[in-house]
Amino acid sequence: MTLKSSRLKENPFAVLELTTRDDRHRIVERAEEKSLELDQETCHRARAELTSPKVRLKVEMSWLPGLSPTKVWQVMSLLHSNPGSLREESGLPTLAHLNLLAAFIETADDEITPDDMVELIQQMASLADDLAPEQVLREINEDREVSRFPEVGRVELVDERLSEQKRYYCETLVEGLDRLASSSLVDVMSEAVDQATCGGEEHAPELIDDLVDNYAVRTQGFLQKEAAAVEKLVQVARDSAQNGENAVKPTVEKLLAIARNWDKVAQPIQLSFQGRGIDHDPSRHLAYSIRSLAIDLFNNYDMLSLSQKLTELNQELFAELPEIVERVDEDAEALED
Repeated sequence: MTLKSSRLKENPFAVLELTTRDDRHRIVERAEEKSLELDQETCHRARAELTSPKVRLKVEMSWLPGLSPTKVWQVMSLLHSNPGSLREESGLPTLAHLNLLAAFIETADDEITPDDMVELIQQMASLADDLAPEQVLREINEDREVSRFPEVGRVELVDERLSEQKRYYCETLVEGLDRLASSSLVDVMSEAVDQATCGGEEHAPELIDDLVDNYAVRTQGFLQKEAAAVEKLVQVARDSAQNGENAVKPTVEKLLAIARNWDKVAQPIQLSFQGRGIDHDPSRHLAYSIRSLAIDLFNNYDMLSLSQKLTELNQELFAELPEIVERVDEDAEALED
């Protein structure tokens, strides 16, 4: 097979074309055979990783535990010839299924559409939540009994490795997202989080929380820059208010556009935080800054129309913040009166 780079392709089982049920003798034999066509050091390293009980656990959990040898090569063939079909495979052990989907993302390049990416995020997040260390331990020990390797004695060892695998799944999804255009990436994140949280009403699966936390770090610079631009416009609008509504209106229009752009990028974070029951502090700070301007424009300068526009903006952008929603709804009602 000529798979593009993926963790599965680089796995020692794939390098030596072995399964988890091959014994030590077969591993040594196969390493010698493959060293005639592959780099000798690579084959020796693969042999060492497969024959060391401690290192072997990491390799097993990065491979396809719980699958029969026939099924292993069947799905690996699909990964090469028809990778999209792997998303429809049923009855696969959870860990093996996740490893295959991650390999599909790594090898698919630009073949994954934004809609595909939303589905993959949902599918992998659901599977990752279903990972049970005890089940993985049974799958690994069943194969080790056949291959005559010492069984893994403690489930904690498996649980530790599962944490590493989950970080790998998050990194793989991030790499897949990075292949999309920036606008598509934001749309995919918003749609995936919206579905996972039922519009912010429920806590998302752990993998989606991790993905959002990564997204928050990577968009922090942009959000801070755009928020600073909004704050500057708030001050400009307040300073020019004494010159009348026509002097303020262009500034408010710019503020509306930048704030909506800021919110489009912040939306996945807002929904995720709402589902977790916590406030997104940058959103709260920006909402109060805009609200303060709306109040000043009406109370001090009687600019009803502009104040209503800013209040409607807050209602539109910060629906994920209950405290803001309550106050801004009261503002809207007061302005209407």
